[in-house]
Amino acid sequence: MTTPLRFAALSCSLALALSLPAAGETASGASAPVVIERAPEPANPDLERQVAELRAENQRLQSELAAATRAKAQGESSLQETAQELAALRAKLARSSTELQQSQARLNEASAHQAAQESEKKRADDAGAQATALQAQLEQLRKEKAEVDARLAAAEAEKAQLQKAVEERNQLAAEIEKLRQQPAAASPELTAKLAETETKLEAALRSFTQLQTENDQLKSAGLSQSAVAAEVEELRRKNAELETRLASAPPPPPDLAQQLAETEDKLNTVLRSYSLLERDSDLAKAEAARGAEEARTAAAKAAAESAAQISALFDELRQTQAQSAALAAENAQLKTRIAVLGPPPGSTLASPARPGATPPPATTPAPAPAAAQPRTHVVVAGDNLAKLSRTYYGTANRWDEILNANRDVIQNENVLPIGATLRIP
Repeated sequence: MTTPLRFAALSCSLALALSLPAAGETASGASAPVVIERAPEPANPDLERQVAELRAENQRLQSELAAATRAKAQGESSLQETAQELAALRAKLARSSTELQQSQARLNEASAHQAAQESEKKRADDAGAQATALQAQLEQLRKEKAEVDARLAAAEAEKAQLQKAVEERNQLAAEIEKLRQQPAAASPELTAKLAETETKLEAALRSFTQLQTENDQLKSAGLSQSAVAAEVEELRRKNAELETRLASAPPPPPDLAQQLAETEDKLNTVLRSYSLLERDSDLAKAEAARGAEEARTAAAKAAAESAAQISALFDELRQTQAQSAALAAENAQLKTRIAVLGPPPGSTLASPARPGATPPPATTPAPAPAAAQPRTHVVVAGDNLAKLSRTYYGTANRWDEILNANRDVIQNENVLPIGATLRIP
């Protein structure tokens, strides 16, 4: 405010100084008739000095005004540059926010991928457990194969007994008197042997059915291993897609470099975990495939052996039935011959009746009925006393009767010896 006031004062002084000569001229014009010559008035040094100062001040003010105008132009230019820089900073901030969101999305994807890796590791552990279970099933199949071998040995022994029965049949021809008194003495024995053979055949059929079921389970386990392999391939594809996305992603801004570095470290950790998991999965798949193949081979071999054993038992059954039919035919022929030849001298047997004659009533006592043959059961895998009681009696509460009837065979009521023959009272 000092400079404008000073400028106004100087302007007033300058106007006053300029008006003084004009006033002198007016005064001289009025007194024209009187000519008085005066000496020229001396110049006013103060006014000249003030005029010089005012002129200098005016120039200085003009210089300051020009400087202020230039400063204003520069300020406007600087303001425009500042506005442009502000707009650039806002755009940069928007890009940084977008990149931050993208980095967060990649971080979320990496976390999801890590969770998927953990899930895949769990699946691999499950596959290992399945392989262990398959190994246990393989051991069980081997045990059952040993049991089938034992039953086959028992069938061989039974075959020897049947051959012995054939030899006994040859001796029956020489014992005509015994056949008269006990015409069907050999028939109950053959019937009992036939029933025992049928019981063993039924046990072999149950074992074959169980082996077939276990074989189907092993096939299902093989399908589950195929599903695990498909899931591993899917994880590999997703990993390749993630690597492609990371390679094509734009470079991060400086303020997000640390966060992206941490994200890349986490991703590298996940990839390392995935590599280890993939290796473990490959090992588990190879082990499971090897175990499944061994189990399938053992199951097929056991099934073939069981089928061969069943076929042999069927052959023995047919032979036994044929022998029984042959014995019955021979007994009928012997009875016919005895009836045709008539009783020997002094015999109390009645003579054969002529055709058309009414035979007298027989006076010989009726033969005593044959004693009922006890039931037997050959123990197979999965049998227990309650199951046998339910099968033969229709209830699971009579298992103690079977236990009491087989104390010499059953040592532990909770574990039945496989292949043992139990009496069913």
